[in-house]
Amino acid sequence: MYTRHISHILSQSIPSIDQWIPYFSIDSRDIQKGSLFFALEGAKVSGTNFLKQVAEKGGIAAIVPKSYIGDSYGLHLFFVENVTVALQNLAQEKISKISNAQIIGITGSIGKTTSKEYLFAILQKHFSVFHTPKNYNSQIGMPISLLNAADTHQIYIIEMGMSEKGNMEQLVRIAPPTIAWVTHISHSHFSGFSSLEEIAEEKAKIFSSPQLKTRILHKDILQYPAMQSPGIKTVVCGRDVELLPQELQFQIRYYKELSHNFSLEIAGKHLLNNFLGAVAIAKLLGMSFTDIFESIDAMPIVPHRFEKKSYKGITFIDDSYNANADSTLAALSNVPETIGCKIFVFADMHELGSYTEKAHALVAAKAVQVMDACFCLGEESKVISDLFIAHNKPGYHYTDREILSDALSQYIQPKDVVLVKGANQYKLWELIP
Repeated sequence: MYTRHISHILSQSIPSIDQWIPYFSIDSRDIQKGSLFFALEGAKVSGTNFLKQVAEKGGIAAIVPKSYIGDSYGLHLFFVENVTVALQNLAQEKISKISNAQIIGITGSIGKTTSKEYLFAILQKHFSVFHTPKNYNSQIGMPISLLNAADTHQIYIIEMGMSEKGNMEQLVRIAPPTIAWVTHISHSHFSGFSSLEEIAEEKAKIFSSPQLKTRILHKDILQYPAMQSPGIKTVVCGRDVELLPQELQFQIRYYKELSHNFSLEIAGKHLLNNFLGAVAIAKLLGMSFTDIFESIDAMPIVPHRFEKKSYKGITFIDDSYNANADSTLAALSNVPETIGCKIFVFADMHELGSYTEKAHALVAAKAVQVMDACFCLGEESKVISDLFIAHNKPGYHYTDREILSDALSQYIQPKDVVLVKGANQYKLWELIP
């Protein structure tokens, strides 16, 4: 993107600049030569504090708040009312100029990233595909990833997250999907909502895209009125596209078309719905079952999403990226059997609002049924360790992660299976050798 084009979008004039911007960054540690830096206002630190570092690393320009009165350090500065809005507007402008591309938006309470990676794995051998990296699905992460994407792809797979009302409308404004996939509705980020119906209503705003042609939904979320959109083609996983067990293999029925038998290596059965949605979209884009199944061997293991690891004869299941009641219950239901001990390492679930107590109680009831011992971290998770003790099972509760780690390392033995689950902020994956 030329700086003169940026000047036009931001309604500013900077003379003597006609340079291509090869890279856009929100992190001064991530600057490349010729970069444009967005000096975002953080809760504690302003991005303008890092302009000198940006210039020293070869950045050429920065977008800064209108109130900034400091040194430019040789950077060309664009002054704006709101840096985040400027970032979003530039991303929107870029996407609006891309013609004839499919934009696939994926949202849901759980399963967004895994679904995105499955879809990318299937499509990439047959199309030029961009997908937002990692979990860059926020008001900042999504637009910065789009700005750095090539504008020549046939398909853009975009993960769209939300934490409060209004988030989804903004993401759809930036990148209006032609295909919208809602994976699941649950109590994730519940603190900003009063009911699952409200969450469904906010997620359903992904259907407000003026370019929308098709929706992908799982049958379990059709119960929400917001998921009803008459007149828009809808493919329902579990109805229009189904997974049919065939002894040790599977078949898929897509409407009336039946696939040949195939095998599928996925870490947990609860991830199969993510795979079905990816298959549905691939079929919509004209791929045959043969083409789809050629990609199955490349089906990725997404880090910290039911990722199995082995260490000294111990099986660790790393599902520690984040946690809510539904995802935790699903993980507990898919812990493999072992001749050793099944150990549940769990930290508090966050952003659940009024549902917090009930969510932890549900997890406790399931965990004590299927696990042999638990190591819990955080205030709310004590209800789980208490229930284990009440059932004469080893239940340990900690307020310090390092103390938990030391105790766990002394407890586990070869043949044990250890499920690690909790809110992202605890970084429980660091407990796994």
